[in-house]
Amino acid sequence: MRMSIQNEMPGYNDVDQLLNQQGVGLTPAEMHGLISGLLCGGNTDSSWQPLVHDLTNEGLAFGHELAQALRNMHSAISDSLDDDGFLFQLYLPEGDAVSVFDRADALAGWVNHFLLGLGVSQPKLDKVKDETGEAIDDLRNIAQLGYDEDEDQEELEMSLEEIIEYVRVAALLCHDTFARQQPTAPESPQTDITLTKIRSGGVMTQQEFLSRRQTLLAQMQPGSAALIFAAPEAVRSADSEYPYRQNSDFWYFTGFNEPEALLVLIKSDETHNHSVLFNRVRDLTAEIWFGRRLGQEAAPAKLGVDRALAFSEINQQLYQLLNGLDAIYFAQGEYAYADEIVFNALEKLRKGARQNLQAPNSVIDWRPIVHEMRLFKSAEELAVMRRAGEITALAHTRAMEKCRPGMFEYQLEGEILHEFNRHGARFPSYNTIVGGGENGCILHYTENESELRDGDLVLIDAGCEYRGYAGDITRTFPVNGKFTQPQREIYDIVLESLETALKLYRPGTSICQVNQEVVRIMITGLVRLGILKGEIDELIANNAHRPYFMHGLSHWLGLDVHDVGNYDTDRSRVLEPGMVLTVEPGLYIATDADVPAQYRGIGIRIEDDIVITEDGNENLTAGVVKKADEIEALMAAARQS
Repeated sequence: MRMSIQNEMPGYNDVDQLLNQQGVGLTPAEMHGLISGLLCGGNTDSSWQPLVHDLTNEGLAFGHELAQALRNMHSAISDSLDDDGFLFQLYLPEGDAVSVFDRADALAGWVNHFLLGLGVSQPKLDKVKDETGEAIDDLRNIAQLGYDEDEDQEELEMSLEEIIEYVRVAALLCHDTFARQQPTAPESPQTDITLTKIRSGGVMTQQEFLSRRQTLLAQMQPGSAALIFAAPEAVRSADSEYPYRQNSDFWYFTGFNEPEALLVLIKSDETHNHSVLFNRVRDLTAEIWFGRRLGQEAAPAKLGVDRALAFSEINQQLYQLLNGLDAIYFAQGEYAYADEIVFNALEKLRKGARQNLQAPNSVIDWRPIVHEMRLFKSAEELAVMRRAGEITALAHTRAMEKCRPGMFEYQLEGEILHEFNRHGARFPSYNTIVGGGENGCILHYTENESELRDGDLVLIDAGCEYRGYAGDITRTFPVNGKFTQPQREIYDIVLESLETALKLYRPGTSICQVNQEVVRIMITGLVRLGILKGEIDELIANNAHRPYFMHGLSHWLGLDVHDVGNYDTDRSRVLEPGMVLTVEPGLYIATDADVPAQYRGIGIRIEDDIVITEDGNENLTAGVVKKADEIEALMAAARQS
């Protein structure tokens, strides 16, 4: 028996500082969890380092100090896992300044990244049974645990320590199962292809995607197939393409981020179904030039599909899969290349009657079914969207801190994008809007080329895309850090509108109902300032606010910034738990508006993202200030530092 660990674990705060210096968007607990997961999954050779680079740092190697600290961490974890005295411990923040809530958050991060590392080493994790399988299921549940900050801290601390001990033992059980009893060599390089691709879409469990496919299959008629195509690549200019972004519906069911792909879900009857993926073949030359491909051999284990076929053979294979079915579910008109493939297959079946071929009788659009599914977010989706909100809030905070008169709008955009990338969100979820002065009155202003003037406001509407899901925040603040009186008067009307909507949104309400209350606040405020004149109710009946508030109050949010899902007439759909939506009141007063001169050219929008809960809503983007006094204080402090 070994009585001590030969390699010392680096200090938590030291690792935290090194991660921040390198711009790695993980906490020390999350990094420890990831490395522990790789080791407990049986990955014991040097391949752990490039895997960690792929998963956390866009494939780039770390600087010398961080790399050495992580090697020491890896060695210490390895020693403790191999020690018969159960010396393995979770790596969580400690000390008087660390609250129980801090430790709870760190634990959730550790577990999430442990499962990620374990899944990379053991891609068939969902097929693990017995005690280890139950422990893995428990870890998935623990990763989603929340807490109420009003809870008794002493009780919470006791419960937390029990959970930490359970997680520790579960990790050791995984190590015994995968690394001791059944050591497995790391998969060949081609089976790890999706690690680099997954960064732009997300780390969701394979079970999440499988569950979605099963939900769709349950709503399909027997003797049918659903055909869901990947997005084609988009040419930017000449031989240059835009960065690839997967079709949101295809991603929703696969988590696969390559073009030239088709998911086929076949429902033979109420008890038998299977899935087939068409994807690109491995091609050494193409992969040298354009990046790795998953291929057919690795796809079933990586993506949880039953079979994978070459996309280059789709015209010879697809019609055989559809032969004899009664119906196909297909989004006709979405992509021209997909229409051509599908209708060529159907034509082969129609012309092949003499060869006993039979074409489906009907083509049904799957989008109403799928888009209703996407409207209600799962626990895994909400965890990702919370992080998207957090990163987006950090970016808006940075913009407030960095803003100075004389900068250009595109320079503030650069600060936003910097913060997105720093925290692992490589792309924005839509084109960033940075509108200084009267440019803030242009709703979708994206030129971002003007100079920011002393005395003007700047409106920033920006959100990151994190693991495929969109954040969407708007903040408006003074370029010089201090609101003028007219700016503050308009701002406070918009802020009151937002805060009222946040209080009203809950199950049983609708966007339409909440919007009516917001309109009343706006019109009342505009009358008070002399911008509108007349009796309040009459002005409301005549939609007198429309010249100044011309867009909707809210839209769905998810894999797309204007996410899919039915609103019903006049956005009267009753809200239910799991729906995620924006709240974005605004007032825009053109420079030539017939209003008191001091208000002309002021454009203000304030926007947050919320999820409807059982008893109200949760604000996913509360991490950036929005009260005028708080904005001024933040900007003043930044100028003093």
